[in-house]
Amino acid sequence: MSQIRISQAIGTDAPVLAQQNVALALESEGMVLNPATTLAAVQRILGNPVLGTYYTLRNQDVILCRLLITYEYSDWRDMPYWWIQSVYTEPGHRGKGYFRQLYRHILEEAKAAGAGSVRLYFAAGNLAAGTAYQQLGMETGHYVVGQQDLC
Repeated sequence: MSQIRISQAIGTDAPVLAQQNVALALESEGMVLNPATTLAAVQRILGNPVLGTYYTLRNQDVILCRLLITYEYSDWRDMPYWWIQSVYTEPGHRGKGYFRQLYRHILEEAKAAGAGSVRLYFAAGNLAAGTAYQQLGMETGHYVVGQQDLC
């Protein structure tokens, strides 16, 4: 019997979330992450909500889909913006609408928290991600992300 529920991640979820981060980096960017570093980062986030909040969609105790919310504060609008990061759905569970459910939940949480926007970025060549996000109602913003890697 399916028991789907959405909740914030807890400390004992760290190993699974870190493992999923390693898989996500390899799949999406061909990047090999250090598992110990990734686990330490996930544990740091779970222990300090100012850094971010992981949300999970589970069937019983199995995390099928998850994402990380980080926060930006707008000094123009005097409200927070929520950034979606590290979206991952277990390969055998893709195409079942789990991310859609999690995304809708995040929108409601963001509205309740007074957020002015929910944003995300994804690799320009990842057309599947772009299509999926557009189907959820997201629009391409008018900002281009610039970056300078420091490591």
